[in-house]
Amino acid sequence: MKKDERGFKLLINGENLVFSTTKYKAERGSILSPGIYNFELSAFISAAMLAAISFWLLRGKGALDYITSFAVFASGFLLLRLFVFTRRELEFYADKLAGTISIHIPFKGKDIFRFLDIEEIAVREKTLAPENPEGLKMVEKIALHHYTVLPDLDKELRLYTLELKMKSGSVYTLYASEDENEVNSLRTRLGDFLNA
Repeated sequence: MKKDERGFKLLINGENLVFSTTKYKAERGSILSPGIYNFELSAFISAAMLAAISFWLLRGKGALDYITSFAVFASGFLLLRLFVFTRRELEFYADKLAGTISIHIPFKGKDIFRFLDIEEIAVREKTLAPENPEGLKMVEKIALHHYTVLPDLDKELRLYTLELKMKSGSVYTLYASEDENEVNSLRTRLGDFLNA
């Protein structure tokens, strides 16, 4: 499936629709720069801690202990990056012939239901205000002392979410973006498929 630059993948193949995205949460995210503090750095720090613990347990007396600690670091970095520090995707699969939809949400499991259980596909606007304005001002001051500018930390964030509302009352957030037109376009594409 081709990766879309907007943060989602959408494939319609006859009677099947597959949609996946990492942008399924309507949240502000971290105030730390993703260019500096990212998954690679997290895996590196964790693997270095594991290597340091193994070195301490082995006492570092011989060359084999150094080689073992380096092997722990290298394998730890790879495994942590592949399986722990990775972007999780929401997966949405619709099958017209069976009349079923399955949604797999990371850490929440998989739900399967029928087309008839859907009440509507809606776009909702959500405004997220900073939770701790005083703390953010302190972070900005500290960043300035290190010659780093962190603009717009105290600004409100307006997101548009694509939601699947069920007749049972439950709601699934499928996608979140700052671009209202993008979310409306995606709603139209999903709606056309499900209602055709």
